[in-house]
Amino acid sequence: MIAFRARIWRPATRNAGLDGLRIHDLRHTAVALWIAAGANPKEVAARAGHTSVSFTLDRYGHLYPESDAACTPSPMPPSATGWTPSTRPASATRAPVS
Repeated sequence: MIAFRARIWRPATRNAGLDGLRIHDLRHTAVALWIAAGANPKEVAARAGHTSVSFTLDRYGHLYPESDAACTPSPMPPSATGWTPSTRPASATRAPVS
């Protein structure tokens, strides 16, 4: 593997303007592309040879579009909270500003 890196990999990456790109970086790219293509975490873990789905999610969970959506609250209409202008307590009203 060392001979491959020295003789083939490094010259090829330099010529492509990607000096410093590691072979392992291709693995991360492949996983990111699988996720972007819609593969579920279990499929990605199996393809990447990860020991568990939790490892895959720990490393790449931020790439799943639904991961952010689950944490972002959706706007709720006032009726969903039980609050409407008619249920507002009298103490919450403000005196008009003159």
